[in-house]
Amino acid sequence: MKLCEGKKYYLRENKTGREDVSCEFCYTFGKDALHFHFDVKDDEVISPYRNDNDDIWQGDAVEVFISPDGDLTRYKEIEVSPFGVRFYGGQ
Repeated sequence: MKLCEGKKYYLRENKTGREDVSCEFCYTFGKDALHFHFDVKDDEVISPYRNDNDDIWQGDAVEVFISPDGDLTRYKEIEVSPFGVRFYGGQ
């Protein structure tokens, strides 16, 4: 899927591809950075993690995976919990 800068997108369900309007996101390019904005509506936030690089994906978090060349086995990732706890990873 090719994304267009500044356009709003919705989370898609993994199996059916159905859009979930409770999570929307967009991105923009800054002078020296790529910026992502997420707007998530969730009635029950589950995020017990408090330290960067804890296993925050086991709770509520937004995740961004970026592959420099489209090879999905090579990527960088950042995840952020509702409380600003971050996880950095990649292959």
